[in-house]
Amino acid sequence: MNYTTQYDELLINQFDHLKRHPQLLPFIGAEWNESPHKALLIAESHYIPAKYNHQIGYSEWNDVEYLKSLNDGHIFNWTNTRANVEGVMEKWGHSIHTNIAQSIQNVFGYETKIKAYKEVSYYNYFQRPAEEERETIKYDLTSEDHKLAYEFYKYLVQILNPVLVIFLSKVAHDSYGKENGWTIEGNVKRVGHPTFRSWYRRAKIYEGRNSKEEFEKILSMEFKNFNV
Repeated sequence: MNYTTQYDELLINQFDHLKRHPQLLPFIGAEWNESPHKALLIAESHYIPAKYNHQIGYSEWNDVEYLKSLNDGHIFNWTNTRANVEGVMEKWGHSIHTNIAQSIQNVFGYETKIKAYKEVSYYNYFQRPAEEERETIKYDLTSEDHKLAYEFYKYLVQILNPVLVIFLSKVAHDSYGKENGWTIEGNVKRVGHPTFRSWYRRAKIYEGRNSKEEFEKILSMEFKNFNV
């Protein structure tokens, strides 16, 4: 197995929403505990199939019986964090994970993408999907979404104790910052989303680098003495 379930019971016992939606459990690499580069990677959110655009909001998402009554496995499959990450081994792998894994390979020299993921952890900051396929959740967020996301983040960091945290979403990073009183810990960094144009577009904020290059630079600087 490419991920560990060691922390599942702790997380499910702490957060009721995971009892309803265990598919949201984070991908914690199988070799996380021994990893020489404990990096927690945080994206924004999952999304739902287009046929349900703007039909599954905060209330509907928390009504699992209603979701099951739709008799559509895609709702749960598309929001399965671990299955989505493991898709990097298949042709259908989502570009966010193939791009992330490729950069980790570039920095650390791993032979396969999934091997790269075994050493890190990943999840989506917001604990429900965007209400429109392939769109941001930014405009649909409630105060409850922000609060739960922050509480989940703080607990996950507490039990995983990552050396480095990299937000792959400005929306998620800004939500975390606001909930945290804009006290940004020194080991918390942010780059653009791996599926957005900014992943390859150079920016002044990164001294002319693009987000892909900045992501790789952050990993290299933090774990500069690591060799495969």
